[in-house]
Amino acid sequence: MLRDNRDADRARGLFYPYPEHLTRVMPHHRFAHGLSSATAKYASFSPKFVEYTREQARDGDLVVISSEPIYRHAYEMDWSQTTWHDDAAYWAARRRYLQDVAGALREFDVSVLLFLREKQSFVTSMAAERTNTGDWAGSGADLAEQYPQLIEYERQIELFDELIGPVTTVDYEDALQHGGSVVAFYEAIGFDPPPGATSMRVRVTEPD
Repeated sequence: MLRDNRDADRARGLFYPYPEHLTRVMPHHRFAHGLSSATAKYASFSPKFVEYTREQARDGDLVVISSEPIYRHAYEMDWSQTTWHDDAAYWAARRRYLQDVAGALREFDVSVLLFLREKQSFVTSMAAERTNTGDWAGSGADLAEQYPQLIEYERQIELFDELIGPVTTVDYEDALQHGGSVVAFYEAIGFDPPPGATSMRVRVTEPD
């Protein structure tokens, strides 16, 4: 929705950077991946994305970077590493990753908006996504057992607040009952939702 409406949104002060000269595929995810050494192939993309955003943003623009991987990356860790079982190592790596995100965005006044799903719903969805990418072969319950830090929402929020900027949270399930996640997103950032927001397709993951 942000991509499809970026021209109309830009005219009203909402800038969704989409540097098609760099890539036409998931530039916000690539920015997030590039700050983690586990996905080093994107490392050169992150500073280019930030440079483009800095050059194109106008005074007063609200710039939106939207990428779930920012929530789940930890520095020098990937889905195959057993160090995720080491709680102290995980949180140190998570802190290092968010510090790198903060460093990349240091020229901007950053705040954080988190859509939080009910925890079982989240891990079920995450397990399905990681299965599709080929780096997971278990249930949501298995994922929660091996990577419990993903659903430690309170501690994740504390780190975002400490290292990135003030955090606003939205209840995802509640948003679906009141106009949908797109409507809730635009309301949370202080903009009227674009036409068609209430009819945007919602992807539903079946329970384990």
